[in-house]
Amino acid sequence: MSAERRTIALIGARCAGKSAVGRRLAELLGRPFLDLDQELAALFAAERESGPEAGEPPPAGAILLAEGEERFRALEQRALRAALSRSPSAVLSTGGGCVERAANRELLAARCLCVWLRAAPAVLARRMAADSAARPALSPAGAIEEIAQVAARRAPHYQALARFTVDTDDEGIEVLAGRVARLVRGPVA
Repeated sequence: MSAERRTIALIGARCAGKSAVGRRLAELLGRPFLDLDQELAALFAAERESGPEAGEPPPAGAILLAEGEERFRALEQRALRAALSRSPSAVLSTGGGCVERAANRELLAARCLCVWLRAAPAVLARRMAADSAARPALSPAGAIEEIAQVAARRAPHYQALARFTVDTDDEGIEVLAGRVARLVRGPVA
């Protein structure tokens, strides 16, 4: 599949800027934007449609807390496969832990041009503190220590998948989206 037709998947830790940069990147490239957390929430809500808990889809963090990590990751895998099938040339913002499942890594490697949006643990902790989204703790450690532990576990996966790596510590959304757009449009994309 050519680079022009492949999904551009933004990978990286939560609060690295995947959703915000992804929305702007999609505008710049004239592609649809998909947020895997929203896709997962829609899938979860669709499964409950006929049950007593039908209604508005909860945020991904609430699903993780309510269902547990194994069920959450299974839903995420199904949502990823469905999103890539439905919109094969989109800009996709993945969940930070999407790379933890081998099947997801295989899908991303085969069907996407992956861009790792990377930020320092202290920057991620500051962004998380300012973010109103419910994001459950992933370990009993404090914020910066938790981020560093999770980053150390996931970084090899991000690195293996990434065609490009963009540091997001000190730049705004517009600059970052422009930088990613230039990379994916370049001669090596």
